[in-house]
Amino acid sequence: MASTDSSTPAPPKLLSLTVNDREALYRSYMGFIQYGALFVASDQPHHLGDPIFILLKLSLGDSGERLSISGRVVWITPAGAPGRRPQGVGVQFKPPESAELQRKFEALLAGHDATASTYTI
Repeated sequence: MASTDSSTPAPPKLLSLTVNDREALYRSYMGFIQYGALFVASDQPHHLGDPIFILLKLSLGDSGERLSISGRVVWITPAGAPGRRPQGVGVQFKPPESAELQRKFEALLAGHDATASTYTI
């Protein structure tokens, strides 16, 4: 009989996110989380700490870029959350790629109105 090892981590869940403008990036980027994070709308069940792999399509202006981001769930917005916020998860970036991602997103958001609402707060 084969033995099962309950300490084996679960494989990452795959989520995709398309960001077409700075407003969408602003609403999704969670710069207040250590190492940075992105909110991804999802109706799949998730738990804090779940490993996640995000396929991000970033289409701002004339440039388009596809990024693969690995991380873990650090935020959960349940269905029916107040403020008409979408159901989904905040996925914290993993170091060492986190520093580059934070620089990229914060540079893209430089000068954006920081008083607008987001998907999380």
